[in-house]
Amino acid sequence: MAQTCEALDLCVAGLRAGLDLPAVLDFADAEIGLSAEVRDALRAPPGRLASGQVFRVISQAQELSSSAGVPLAEAWESAAALMREHEGLRRKIAVALAGPRATMRVLTLLPLAGPVVGIVFGIDPWRLYSGSPITVACLGLGLGLLFVGRWWCARLVSRLGLAQALG
Repeated sequence: MAQTCEALDLCVAGLRAGLDLPAVLDFADAEIGLSAEVRDALRAPPGRLASGQVFRVISQAQELSSSAGVPLAEAWESAAALMREHEGLRRKIAVALAGPRATMRVLTLLPLAGPVVGIVFGIDPWRLYSGSPITVACLGLGLGLLFVGRWWCARLVSRLGLAQALG
């Protein structure tokens, strides 16, 4: 995404300086070494449906320029600003979800670490958990609830992360 925004910035500057589109694209390619995908997205004719959100934004900007007469430099400048804003929001969501993800990991590992702590203090977990059917049932229920809780938390966090994908 950063390379695409940088390429758009170079293209906008070149177009505003009066260069034609092929010269601007060649300059951007020579200056930052565009990837094949970015090069194809920038050279694509207006109206061609691009895959991927970044390239969809570029193709929509090109379509806006050709259909509505908006200068391509303005359309690409807006596209770059939109991509930067989307990336900033994606990073904010990732930071906001880092705490819940870490809590989910810790709360999953704590009960599983119990037998290890027991061994450190000299308690044999096999002897502790194999005493009676009630102990085995409680162990099974605890493990089941642990996995259900882990699944539920992962589902909640992924639903919150879905907002990131929707932009």
